[in-house]
Amino acid sequence: MQTKMLQDEKVKALGIIAGGIVHEIGNCLNYMHYHTIYLQKKLAYDPDIKESIDDVDKGVNNITEITSNLRKFGSGGVKEIETFLLNRLIGSALTYAQDRTETIEVKNSIKEDIEAAGYPGELLHVFLNLITNASYALNSIEKEDKIIEVSCYKKNKKIQVSFKDNGPGIEEEKIKNIFTPFYTTKTTNKGMGLGLSICAQIIRNHGSELKVKSKLGEFTEFSFEAPCDAALIPDNETK
Repeated sequence: MQTKMLQDEKVKALGIIAGGIVHEIGNCLNYMHYHTIYLQKKLAYDPDIKESIDDVDKGVNNITEITSNLRKFGSGGVKEIETFLLNRLIGSALTYAQDRTETIEVKNSIKEDIEAAGYPGELLHVFLNLITNASYALNSIEKEDKIIEVSCYKKNKKIQVSFKDNGPGIEEEKIKNIFTPFYTTKTTNKGMGLGLSICAQIIRNHGSELKVKSKLGEFTEFSFEAPCDAALIPDNETK
């Protein structure tokens, strides 16, 4: 219990430190963005230089998006429903998990203009968890082509989102318990078995269900529906 309390305090302190770092990065990015706008106006006559500056500004905007999502991911208190670009949020999750996916090919087929509605910080938690779990499963086996496929399709006012890997799969008798708190298929010290149960609750808060399909030795796929319209998200006093 004492060790756990110490670890909890470390996590809280890390959150404060990370928040401060994100704030400072934001200040630097604002400074960089201001000067790229200035250079774009002054050097607009040279197409090659303008293209390079545009690329720098695009990079600045991408970092701003990533740090903004990180702030939302770690924030507590009252959350607000937002409309956001689905591909960008998944891109942030992939950036945070890139040390886990170095030996894995990630195929993201979601178009850049697809919008979803919900709580971006909470959904980022889901995306990161699903990508991390898929990476763990793939890195636990010897296989030449390790692939994670992220895809979606729109149906009425909802988007069906899917995360599929070609890893070892999950045994049928284990699937029925996979969303149970403290149940885990990982080895000791590799997780407390809370990740998927929390993800399932987050998706329920968005008016959908987190589903899983798997075939032993072939694949595992997690999917859920994300609303396009904020009105489709149910009121929940526990948020």
